[in-house]
Amino acid sequence: MAYDGSGRPRKVALTLGRRGWEQRWAIGIAVLAALVVALTLTVRNTDLLPGERSVSRWLFEQAGSPGEAVSKVLGVAIDTTGAPIMFAVMTPIVWRFWGRIAVVTFVLAGGLTAVASLIDMASRPRPTEFFAFGEVVYGKGGYPSGHVISTVLVFGILVFLLRRYAVPTRRRAALVWALAILTVAMGPSRLVEQAHWPADVTGGYLIGLTLLLSTIWMHDHTVPWLGQRFPRLHSLLTGDSPPGPGEGASDQAAGL
Repeated sequence: MAYDGSGRPRKVALTLGRRGWEQRWAIGIAVLAALVVALTLTVRNTDLLPGERSVSRWLFEQAGSPGEAVSKVLGVAIDTTGAPIMFAVMTPIVWRFWGRIAVVTFVLAGGLTAVASLIDMASRPRPTEFFAFGEVVYGKGGYPSGHVISTVLVFGILVFLLRRYAVPTRRRAALVWALAILTVAMGPSRLVEQAHWPADVTGGYLIGLTLLLSTIWMHDHTVPWLGQRFPRLHSLLTGDSPPGPGEGASDQAAGL
C-alpha cells in the first residue's frame, strides 16, 4: 500500500484492528472449530498419533496411588451419575444468586454437555490395560473425552457467571481458581485412568471450549436482542428495564 501522506494506511490498520477486536469471539470460535475438524479428521484416518502411547504410560507411572485416587474422584464426579446430580444441585443455586438469565445460560451449557457426550466422532478404541490400541467398537469410542467436554462447559460457564454477576471478593477469586484447576486437571486424570488417549483429551478441550465460547457469545448477544424485540421477556429474564435504542450487543460484550 502506497503511503500518500494523509495517514490513510494507519487509519485502515486501526479500522481493521478495531473490527477484528469487535469480532474476537466469532474469530476465536471459528479457529477452535477449525482445529476440532482438523484433529477429528486426523484421528479418524490414523491409529495412535506420535507420542500418544509414551505420554499416556509416563503420566500413569508418575501419578502413582495419589494420582489414581484423585483421578477416580474426578471421574465419578463427572460420570453419567455424578454429573446430573451436580447439575441438579447447582441449577437452583445459580438461579438464587444470579437470576433467571444466568440459569438459562447454565442450563443451555448443561444441555450441550448431554448432546456432546453422546457423539462418537471417530469410533476410536480406548487404551487397554497395557496401553495397547484395541479394536474399534462403534458407538463406544474414546474420541472425544466426554468428561473433559462436560468439565470445560459446566465449570467454564460457572467461571463466566461468577465473573459477570458475582461481587469481586477473595472468595469469588478462590472459587474461580478452584474451578479452573479442576478443569485443567480433568484431562490428565482421564489418561491416568486409562480411559482415553491424549488426542481424545485434546479433542475434548477443543470441543468444550468451542461450545463454551459459543454459549457466552449467545448470552451476550441474546440479552440486548431480546431487549429490542421482546422487552417483556427481557424484563422477565433479567429483572431490569430493556436496553435503550442505542445499546447493543457490543456494549454487553465489552463487559467481558
